Amino acid sequence: MTLSTALFIFAAQLLAYLVKGLIGFGNPLISAPILSMGLDNVVITPGTLLLDCPVNAWITWKNRHSFQSGNSNKCSI
Repeated sequence: MTLSTALFIFAAQLLAYLVKGLIGFGNPLISAPILSMGLDNVVITPGTLLLDCPVNAWITWKNRHSFQSGNSNKCSI
């Protein structure tokens, strides 16, 4: 991996996670198209998965008190 490729990946992921931090989603919507301009999808998907799982686990742990327990399905048809 060259330095320019590493900087490209870093910039794409930084932009994607900034959007995720602002609105709560969007990392795959931002990072995959940007990264596909320079990398193959065979590299993009596992690479972003390795970053997304810990970040999503941290967000879930941070907001664990906001989840409702019990019967949260109160929709009636």
